[in-house]
Amino acid sequence: MKRFTTMKELRQSQLQGGVFGALRRALCGEQEIAGPAYNPDDDGSVWLLQKTDNDLSVAKTFGTPLMALPFEKILHHPEEEHFIAYVVRNNSRCDTLVIPDAEWLDDKWRTWLLDQL
Repeated sequence: MKRFTTMKELRQSQLQGGVFGALRRALCGEQEIAGPAYNPDDDGSVWLLQKTDNDLSVAKTFGTPLMALPFEKILHHPEEEHFIAYVVRNNSRCDTLVIPDAEWLDDKWRTWLLDQL
């Protein structure tokens, strides 16, 4: 899991395409909602699921495996090859997960994500 808290971090990642756009929009949204006092530890962060991630790495970050996370909403953008998933932790914190719909995404995760739409 890769956490993004600033636009500078995102630009330095050298990501491109739909995943980059999704991360940029999510990060802008987090910062816009929280305002100038944006604190990712309190207000929420933007996370990228990576090829090497598995249930153990997701649980290390969120305390539970991917399919047990209490997602508020999941969206699929097949034209940009990603899912967007929102985990609302309390009234003031929402974490956004960008999950690439790539060939390496575990089939059980893809099926589960599609079933949640």
